[in-house]
Amino acid sequence: MNEFIIKNGLVHKGDGSSPVETDILVKGDRIVSFLKATKKDSGNLIDAKGMVVTPGFVEVNFDAGGENGLFDDVYSLNLTKKGITTVVGGGNGVSQAPLFGKSASFIKSHSPNLLNADWQSMVQFLSVLEKRGVGVNFGTLAGYATLRNAFTENYSRDLTLGEIESLGRLMSESLRGGALGVAVDFSEPFLNGVSADEVFKVMNASGRFRSVFAFHLRDEREVGHSMEEILFLSEHHSANVEINHFQPLMESRDEYLRYALEIEKSASEKNINFDVFPYPIAKVPVYDFLPRWIKSPSIKDLTEAVGNSHLEERIMSGLDESVIENLIIAETPKPLKFLEGQTIKDFSLTLESDIKKAFIKLCLLTKMKAQVFSNYVDPVALEELLKNRHSILTLSYHHSEREENPIFEKILSSEKFVEKMTSQPAKKYGISKRGSLKEGYFADINIFKDGKPYYVFVNGKALIEEGMSKQVSAGVVLKNTLEK
Repeated sequence: MNEFIIKNGLVHKGDGSSPVETDILVKGDRIVSFLKATKKDSGNLIDAKGMVVTPGFVEVNFDAGGENGLFDDVYSLNLTKKGITTVVGGGNGVSQAPLFGKSASFIKSHSPNLLNADWQSMVQFLSVLEKRGVGVNFGTLAGYATLRNAFTENYSRDLTLGEIESLGRLMSESLRGGALGVAVDFSEPFLNGVSADEVFKVMNASGRFRSVFAFHLRDEREVGHSMEEILFLSEHHSANVEINHFQPLMESRDEYLRYALEIEKSASEKNINFDVFPYPIAKVPVYDFLPRWIKSPSIKDLTEAVGNSHLEERIMSGLDESVIENLIIAETPKPLKFLEGQTIKDFSLTLESDIKKAFIKLCLLTKMKAQVFSNYVDPVALEELLKNRHSILTLSYHHSEREENPIFEKILSSEKFVEKMTSQPAKKYGISKRGSLKEGYFADINIFKDGKPYYVFVNGKALIEEGMSKQVSAGVVLKNTLEK
């Protein structure tokens, strides 16, 4: 049996209490006890003197089908470098199950590393992962886009009453089959024409509201309308709601703060949380900066429209050069990784082109799959949201191998921030015996040295040891127990 002691570390237990210097005894996949430093040593010993110990981080915005996802980074090396030991996938509204009707082709177009999907239902998908193994603990939401695509590829049309009933049943089956909840990303082009009323009717048809319903604002610049949609769905179903990527953009900062305060005041009536990245940037798709009139529910149609020479002049006139020139290319398909880290202005100089043409070139080269960092996040408003007791922290924007941003230093600066990265999301998503360092809890543990993960344990197994990553499938598949 795997047995070791972590001695002399400054331990954040993840419950919001002040850190204490103590020892931790681990046997197998569990924390057995907290020992005094004078306890006789046994088995393997890790001296964590001068280091900080936390529960493993819980990430609620994991793109399981994207690059560095389940089918690309199979040992979750990119996640463990961030101290992440548990992830929830599907938050972007696209999950890898269930695959019925036309949804299989839809998923493959959004999950380029998913080659052979030999499953249909959520139960089958999670069973396949259990047999294959996962690097870190993995649970998933059922993506509304995936569910809806079983019935139609034409996202702009309304569903029939029969399709709504069928979609509700499929949602219910996915929750009973192990999905931790449902995710609806209103901002994605393929859900652009979907109304809150449709989602309301599908939720009604599913009859299940105890699990998490995660929503992304339809428009991060028009916060009022987007939030009213989400509050409408929350109030009518008393749903357990999570709002993803609630980064306060400068132009809408007052609206973000107003709705955060409303959530705070109505805590006894609404079960709502929102997640924020603890650094004043936002990662958004390139198509968010295109003129509104060109937006299309189909990425393919949008790409074709941008590439239409007859529309070029009109598109160019709708771009704001002062905004796009400072955008930083954050994420691209693999052949174009060398572009990451450049600003659009840098890219334009490489092309010997003007800034607007360079931006359009990026859209076309990446087929609208590029993501960019925007620094138009209000830092003062962000600090207010971080302090809000309903905020959860996310590291979904952080690339540990490229960024020097003091993210870990920020999280470790406050026991409350550690709680927002560990036990709070674990409780929100019904993930039991994780997110805290307690006797009998699973041994998902981080040890930070000089502000970086030096040891990372998942279920008692080391995935990072003395700063070096290991290829180990140590995680387990997490399943919903609320909707049986």
